[in-house]
Parts: sequence; structure tokens; C-alpha cells
Amino acid sequence: MSEPVIKCENVYKIFGANAEKMLKDSNGNVDAKTFQENGCIVGVNNASFEVSKGEMLVVMGLSGVNGASGLIQSGIIAMANPGECILMPRNVHISVIKACAMQNIIPIFFDIEFSLETGHYRPISTKWLKKVFQNIAFKKKKIVGVILVSPYYQGYASDLEPLIRICHQKNLPVLVDEAHGSYTRIN
Repeated sequence: MSEPVIKCENVYKIFGANAEKMLKDSNGNVDAKTFQENGCIVGVNNASFEVSKGEMLVVMGLSGVNGASGLIQSGIIAMANPGECILMPRNVHISVIKACAMQNIIPIFFDIEFSLETGHYRPISTKWLKKVFQNIAFKKKKIVGVILVSPYYQGYASDLEPLIRICHQKNLPVLVDEAHGSYTRIN
């Protein structure tokens, strides 16, 4: 197994006025029911993960809990150092932009095809992503990773495997935000 390109250990995301104190007092042994009885919501409870080159990890959270956002932010911070760049579509969640701003990571946004018929962004195609890569000055910018969103808020999903393969050909790890489609009906 190769060295991980993203590694997060013991990640917690707990909401509530006394969440920090309760987490410290619990010594990492979080009982969600006890925290809830004390006015807290446990979104992420001691999550640890590694992603090696060529692997894909999907993080999904429960609606309204914000657990996925916290893990995605952790993944971004693990992927890039301050001053480095991450390539991402314009429809990323605000939590991605906040993580970049907090850590001085430079987001390089790329446009997505837009459908005038539906008023929504179209799923990213391999043809579109290759065009994006052709227009990026990789030698001038220290791009260290790519973030993709699938499905979008409107439920549209990209075929991720060929997109990730294109990124891996450039030796770029990929973080996929798949937290926005749990309501999507699948036939």
C-alpha cells in the first residue's frame, strides 16, 4: 500500500454551547445520547481515514448535522499547505471556500457547463474536464489536488470514475463532495 496523500485522525464535529468542554471532559469517549441530553449534536464522532494515491473516499453527512462539511474541510487541510492551489468547480459548498480562506489555500475555480433549458449546471463530462486541464497553467501554479461535487444540489451526478482517472494522470488526489443528493430519487 502506498503512502496516504490525505490522512485525518480523530476528527470530531460537535455542535452546542458547551461542546468543546464536554469533548475535553469525555476524553474522546463521546456518547451521542449524553451529549444530546446536554444540548449538543454529534455530527462526526472520532472519524479517522486515509486516502492513498489512486483511491477514492466518499464522505456523506446527515442533513442539517454538518458532519460532511467538517470532514471535507479536514480533507482539504490535509491535501494542501498554505500557498498551494486546489482546482475546483464553481459550485462547491461554502465550507470548501471557508477552509481555503482559513488556511491560505488558493482555490482555482473552473466553470461548468450551464443548461439554459433547466437553469442548472450540467454534470462534468470527461471532455469538459480535459478542456479545463488544457486551459490551466500547471507549471505556474502549484496545484496539489482537485475537488469535485457530485451530485449537485439539484441532483445531477457526474460519472466520477473517468474524471478521477484524468486527475490521477496528473498525479492529483481528488476529494469528492457527495453530501448533496441524499434526497435524490433513484429508479
